[in-house]
Amino acid sequence: MSDIFAKIWNLPESHLSVTRRGPDGSPVDPTAKIVLDEQRKAKRCLNDPAPDRPLFRYVDESVFEEPSFRTFIALLDNYTAIEGEPERSFADTSHNKEIDNFLKVVFESKPMTVAFEFIKTELEVQLSDDELKAKIKRMWFESFTNRYGAVEPNCVGFEHIFIGEDESSPHGAPNCEDRVGGYHSWVKYYLDQKAGKVRYLGHDYYSETTQAGRQDPHVATIVMAWSPTKAEDRAHGNTILKKPGGFFVGTRPELEMAFGTVGMFLQAKKKYNNTKDEDHHRVKLGENYFDIVLHAEALSSETANSSAPRGEHIRTLYPKFRGKEARSPLPTRTIEIPTQSHNNGPLRIARALPNPRGTDTRGEWVELVNVTADTIFELSEWRLFDDQGRAQLLEGNLEPGESIRIELTRTDENSMMLRNNGTGWILLYLDDKRKAAVHYENPASGEILRFYSQ
Repeated sequence: MSDIFAKIWNLPESHLSVTRRGPDGSPVDPTAKIVLDEQRKAKRCLNDPAPDRPLFRYVDESVFEEPSFRTFIALLDNYTAIEGEPERSFADTSHNKEIDNFLKVVFESKPMTVAFEFIKTELEVQLSDDELKAKIKRMWFESFTNRYGAVEPNCVGFEHIFIGEDESSPHGAPNCEDRVGGYHSWVKYYLDQKAGKVRYLGHDYYSETTQAGRQDPHVATIVMAWSPTKAEDRAHGNTILKKPGGFFVGTRPELEMAFGTVGMFLQAKKKYNNTKDEDHHRVKLGENYFDIVLHAEALSSETANSSAPRGEHIRTLYPKFRGKEARSPLPTRTIEIPTQSHNNGPLRIARALPNPRGTDTRGEWVELVNVTADTIFELSEWRLFDDQGRAQLLEGNLEPGESIRIELTRTDENSMMLRNNGTGWILLYLDDKRKAAVHYENPASGEILRFYSQ
């Protein structure tokens, strides 16, 4: 059985075209509906300086006139941001009508049509269309009490996932502690960015996936500061921190609704998890792998226990970017290689993987480190070379004390390639001046080389 999440993702109706800001400031794809600009790595505190530019450089707002976006946006002002506060119920006629308007569009969409077919055919769920639609409405919009650890009353899955919740206390929000619950919608983020309610603090991918994550414009893993949309919802006058947060970019709301709905039915059949992590389903979407993280309502106070009873309400749904590899890498051996005066400048070659397991065309990388306390390096001014003079272009900024892993792209025969037998060299140039050089001998398969100054 092919993965249902990939099948839904690959539908043309599931998402818009997205690109990233190129090194020269222009979009890599000038025809894209959305231009993402992730810039530098975050430092994870509210008082940290923000990048120079917002996360979204451009969004073609005409897409918000599409029925699914229009009816989705109409729901965003129906909820209080304070966690645990009562929400408007189905008994509220205007709120219920807006929910029904949105669900009507979602149920008629191609992603949800594919989801329905899977639920009925593959999972053999014996419900009529009307019964299934009613169950999905309750799943996403009915209020429930979550008992995962501390009891949380008045939870609504749609609110938590798409809008976000203020989890701070009356005593204020700590500077470096996560106090935003949920908030996994690029649409909500863009609207808050436009209204001045979010401050982008940088991206926050796992170190091994930073380069690939910044290259994939369909996902954002970020740190942000948020002031809830309604002034009266800023529970204690707080601006609160989300670290890290994650959402798909450019997806239509019906894709997330289909992902969450399918995931809930898979989880009920004990068929959701396919990794060692609880409530994670790993799938390749486009060129990269993601864990689709889904938590259902907890009916008991047991935590971190996959056998603990779960209810029919969705609690959260978000993507975790996993990069190019389908599963965690096999254990590797790190070899320490001393260097002389050729690698002791402010920007250094820290580590490399010249001979990755299982392939000769993918997976090579070089890691650079900024050893300064106060200098930001604009990497577009730098180049990596191998001993044959083949280059790897760099981009983005490297903050003081930070490192970045450069995945070697190998687009043609002139692209940089690390030697995996004999003596290999890695060279780092600023314009036409060599700034660092390291060499190594006959690296074993999967062996990581760490270069250090004597």
